[in-house]
Amino acid sequence: MLTIPAPVQTSPHFQGEVHLDPQAVVAPGVCLIANPGSRIQIGAGVCLGMGTILHAHGEGIVLETGVIVGAGVLLIGTVRVGAQSCIGSASTVYNTTIAPGQVIAPGSLLGETGRATLEEAGTPAVPEPPAPPPQPTEETIVVETAQATQPQPTVVGLQYFNQLRVTLRTRGG
Repeated sequence: MLTIPAPVQTSPHFQGEVHLDPQAVVAPGVCLIANPGSRIQIGAGVCLGMGTILHAHGEGIVLETGVIVGAGVLLIGTVRVGAQSCIGSASTVYNTTIAPGQVIAPGSLLGETGRATLEEAGTPAVPEPPAPPPQPTEETIVVETAQATQPQPTVVGLQYFNQLRVTLRTRGG
């Protein structure tokens, strides 16, 4: 079960070139951030759920008429969401286009899910030899920690969200 905590900031945060139709609805804790040279365009009847983050770079983010974005959704990069589409809560959408009328399940990951390896980019991957471990001296204290026995689940967008939250808090938001 996905749990989305209540937002720390109750009013929406706007930064950069953001065009919000007067008929759009924005819930508490929403962040709309457009990097320089990018823009966010929100159409009529759009509903942005609590804690949603839109961070535009490149060509920007366009939400056409009647789009519903669930709570805790992260839209990042160049994103276009077609009219009357619905994006389920806690989803991440990265550099992609969603056709009109589509329904995206909660917790989905859409768009570029990884980065090209060095070989795919045309650069040969030459691993650097590991640095030798430092030799203990009389002044060095060696501490060994036990490794966790269970692997931790990967949470897409969590590191980005935490960095953004720290940035907003330091700006007084």
